[in-house]
Amino acid sequence: MNILFLILLAFRININNATLDEIKKLPVGYQDADSIYHEILKAHPDTTVSLEDILKEKTVPEWKAKNIYQYIFYHGGISSYYELSKIKGVNAGDLARWKKYIYIKPRREGRNLIFDIQRVRSRTASEESPRESALDWWILKLVEPINVNKAEVDELYALDRVSLIDAAAVVRRARILPLRNRRDLRRVPHLSYYGYRNMVNFVTYRDRKPRIVDGWLNIYSSYYPDIYIGESLISDVISNLSDSLSREDYRRSGWTDEEIDSLASRLRKEREDLSALRNYPYFRTKVVSNVRGKLRFGLLFEKSPTRVNELKKGFIGVEKVKLAKHFYLSKLYVGNIRVTLGQGLVLDNSDELRDRLISRARGIYGDVTSNTDFAFNGVAFEFKYLGFNPIFVYSKNSRNAILDRDGNPLFYFVGHPAPSVFKNKLTERVLATSLRFNLGGNTLPVGTQVALNLMKLTYSKPFSLAWEDVTKPFSREEASGPAFEWHTGKENLFGSLELRTVLFPFSIELEAAKQKDAGSAYLLKARIQENPYYFNIIFRHYGVDYMNPYMRTFQEASRFQYTVLDRNYRLNDPLYSNLSNFPVPKPETGIYVESRYQMSSKLIFPRVYLDVWRDNTTMLDNYRFQGSVEYRLVNPLRLRFTEKIQNRHSARYLGITRSLTYETTLRLYYVFRGTYMGITLRHSRVLLTPREDYSNEINGGYLALDLQYPVARSLDFRLGTTVWRNNGMSQWGFEDTGIDFMYGNGNKVYFSIVERLTRNMGVKLKFRLKNTYYPHGGLLGQGIYNPITGNWLTGFSEERNAFSFNLSFDYRF
Repeated sequence: MNILFLILLAFRININNATLDEIKKLPVGYQDADSIYHEILKAHPDTTVSLEDILKEKTVPEWKAKNIYQYIFYHGGISSYYELSKIKGVNAGDLARWKKYIYIKPRREGRNLIFDIQRVRSRTASEESPRESALDWWILKLVEPINVNKAEVDELYALDRVSLIDAAAVVRRARILPLRNRRDLRRVPHLSYYGYRNMVNFVTYRDRKPRIVDGWLNIYSSYYPDIYIGESLISDVISNLSDSLSREDYRRSGWTDEEIDSLASRLRKEREDLSALRNYPYFRTKVVSNVRGKLRFGLLFEKSPTRVNELKKGFIGVEKVKLAKHFYLSKLYVGNIRVTLGQGLVLDNSDELRDRLISRARGIYGDVTSNTDFAFNGVAFEFKYLGFNPIFVYSKNSRNAILDRDGNPLFYFVGHPAPSVFKNKLTERVLATSLRFNLGGNTLPVGTQVALNLMKLTYSKPFSLAWEDVTKPFSREEASGPAFEWHTGKENLFGSLELRTVLFPFSIELEAAKQKDAGSAYLLKARIQENPYYFNIIFRHYGVDYMNPYMRTFQEASRFQYTVLDRNYRLNDPLYSNLSNFPVPKPETGIYVESRYQMSSKLIFPRVYLDVWRDNTTMLDNYRFQGSVEYRLVNPLRLRFTEKIQNRHSARYLGITRSLTYETTLRLYYVFRGTYMGITLRHSRVLLTPREDYSNEINGGYLALDLQYPVARSLDFRLGTTVWRNNGMSQWGFEDTGIDFMYGNGNKVYFSIVERLTRNMGVKLKFRLKNTYYPHGGLLGQGIYNPITGNWLTGFSEERNAFSFNLSFDYRF
């Protein structure tokens, strides 16, 4: 009997997980069949069609199938067979007929988990792409959805593109009356449609029964033919140090022969370390799991061609442990930990800095990212007592550093590869706390919070900041000026005050920070949103003498970008140029406004923003504008026009330089039932400060085609190709995930497949072939002058063909 039941069950569908097409294939019900039969008899009394023929051939009407599908979608599934009768149009005849064809099983959370994970990763295909730590958090919440009826505002606010207003609206509604399903969520007052759409896959409406072991595993591998390590540039400097004239320049700059020889010896060691690196496929395994919903652990193993040694990270912790009435240990992690407080003015230990990053996941988390330069190894815990949420963090770590002529730590060294001469040159201790008071409730609006954040950094040796040791003697540019001057010492203390509240449909957030015996910084963020639009405004000020290595907040450039550290040919060690990517914002004062507005069902402004700011290290003003308008020609076919204008000033040895960028993009694309087809055309040009020896304009552009097609319910296919041409500049463009930069002239093609092997297991495979042609004819193609022959050399080029792949495997267990 059991075997027969299983055989019959294999041909029935679980109505809670059925697609619309599967529901449309259900046979017509007895009452509908009878109505159809009598209509036929009335129109054709002599018909030979019988009621049995109709029952065999007809299927459920399309309107009724849609009603069933939408009811299940918005209610999160049905709990019994007879709940179908609550759906408009479903009658007793349908129930009697469908008993043989359907069965009821609770709707599975994350039933499209593998595709949802890929959708999360596709967020990296944006200008302000999220960081690895955010991706890890979002994927974890796909595996372990948040019970929206017990959620805190900060939990929902940490989700991708969910605003503070959205999060507060849902929490306020859940406190009044619990949410039962998607339909209840969609109807929450002041929850925007985009907030709902970005939240729905990450939440559930009831407590999930804890599994013995629950978690997520990712295995990733990739291969790229070239890795840039700067070996040849180091050889050039070593040769230069052997030249008698160059050594004399160093002596005239105050260097002794011993110091010159020490620099040459260190560079030779760097070259030796870099020469030992071999290009092989990158490999990473990452797992995050919990046991019975309380004990959590995570592990990371990474082997990279740009690392001398394998990277191993891990953590263990407990969550949601009740200690007394109203008193909980919310989180406790030991090992590698990640911490983000407030707007990132005081503490965010990610090593990824993103331009115009507006939101971030706040709090403490176990860390299995690839972050090493600012990774924490220690303990972090968070308590909860009513509305009081204190956080405490302690970490002790060895840090890489550049050494000055005397062998003292000059400043941090960041990036990979990191030769041994930079490794573990000082010890850094971090002690931090955040005293957070959630005041929202009966008196104050939900989402209201006040917090005091403190962080103390203690070094085994203070940084010397001897920046004169970084640049070559008598270089036209030096590492000096406001960008390189700030308070230093063995101890640094930072503190900030946070305030935020929500007054629907407005929200406001403020963080003001101060460094002891040094400068200050603050950021004010406000938002108004209604369903057809939102409007963001951010005002920030970062003082020149506020220098916090763990500051990761809204910015337009990093502190050392557009300085001499950008130009490795002026440095005593070309690897010092890694500091141009040091993940701390440049001191700036500015105002940023952003909006989205849907004027009608056909016309929409997806995103328009303007940022006007002053670089406080040079006191030069800059602005950046970008606006998009989209028109739906017909429902699935859309045309989008985007214009970007950027005006940026820099202080160089010849004076003030200016670059004015114009970037025009036209995209025509088609989206329908999982199929995407798009064509993108872009033209860019940059107007430079005029000089006598070259033109003041560089330009370029590209044409890109993209196709995404669901070959089957469990198989997704994507193909893209791009052709580009440049005259002195580079182009950037998105692929399925991430951003790619295109230099010279060239073309590329890529394709990827995503297959869901089982409900909780999937794989993605991607291949790319990129052909690049680098014209060599001098700046802007005017030629290279040969003083021996008196001729101009023009017209030769270098060709590079690069084949790469990546493979990603995900498993939810």
